[in-house]
Amino acid sequence: MSTTIRWGILGAGGIAHAFVSDLLATGQVVTAVGSRSLSSADLFASKYGIASAHASYEELCSDSGVDAVYIATPHPFHAANAMMALEAGKHVLVEKPFTMNAHEARAVVALARTKGLVALEAMWTRWLPHMVRLREIIAAGMIGDVRTLIADHTQKLPIDPKHRVNAAELGGGALLDLGIYPVSFAWDLFGKPEGIVATSAFSETGVDRATSVILQHEGGRTAVTLIHAGRTGRSSSEPRPGSRSTRSGTRRRALPCSPLMIGCLSGLSAPW
Repeated sequence: MSTTIRWGILGAGGIAHAFVSDLLATGQVVTAVGSRSLSSADLFASKYGIASAHASYEELCSDSGVDAVYIATPHPFHAANAMMALEAGKHVLVEKPFTMNAHEARAVVALARTKGLVALEAMWTRWLPHMVRLREIIAAGMIGDVRTLIADHTQKLPIDPKHRVNAAELGGGALLDLGIYPVSFAWDLFGKPEGIVATSAFSETGVDRATSVILQHEGGRTAVTLIHAGRTGRSSSEPRPGSRSTRSGTRRRALPCSPLMIGCLSGLSAPW
């Protein structure tokens, strides 16, 4: 493979449009797009000046002019689509969430390792300068021993029962659309959790409208997060004016994180 990555786009929905726009804005090369219909692929290719349009995902993955495939399909199809691309010898960048569950994630990662290819979740926030600096600050002990992370992500998502975010069969719900950010942020700072406690409130369509999670990490560290798809506003964890942190003995801090900070700072640890 040359030093220039030739991207193929698997899926032509809204997130694919956003991703390709950013790729082209930064001088990257997109050579092909695949959709479930040729008309959809042609329309997408025409809009962005992409040379090859394919009428199926299989055709895209077989395209010799593609080095890496961006998986932009709905959540439940991420694993199968990623494995299809890996079997065809392509690196994959999978839109969030990586897969629907841990079993699927392990299967994708195992295949990538067997093939000697990259499989990466598109958790773009992990690469932000803010996140790099935050890791440096914590590693250096500049703010003491961080013991607790409080990270909420609340956002008003559509309530139309026919919308993807409310469809269980399409992987809808607050956790997979919003919760990935604070959970990934906690993993990045504290590592793999040793214990998980969670509770959810479900909508009439069977997806979680709100989920609260407590992650227990090595050394007694704790991450607490509220994920809510039906409200906006100031995070309950955002420090109020005049609030003060306390210390005793060794410096220990709780690290609050507002929704704005989630958008700037969340991310996973280094790729597999």
